[in-house]
Amino acid sequence: MQTLELREQPNSPAADATVLGAILMYKTRDAVDMASALPPEAFYNPAHRQIFKAIMALYKADSPIELPSLSS
Repeated sequence: MQTLELREQPNSPAADATVLGAILMYKTRDAVDMASALPPEAFYNPAHRQIFKAIMALYKADSPIELPSLSS
């Protein structure tokens, strides 16, 4: 009987941070539109996933995407 080897999912914390940073830096609908094609599961770090979900919620509510909005 063969045993299956579990492998770590490919991930890049730097890529996560780059996407989130670009959204927060440019704060344009175009930047968020492009990022909205990503599912939250594309972010390896659970904290990045939560930040992304919060950004998308603000975007859908047509609210400004700014750090103070995200921290509340």
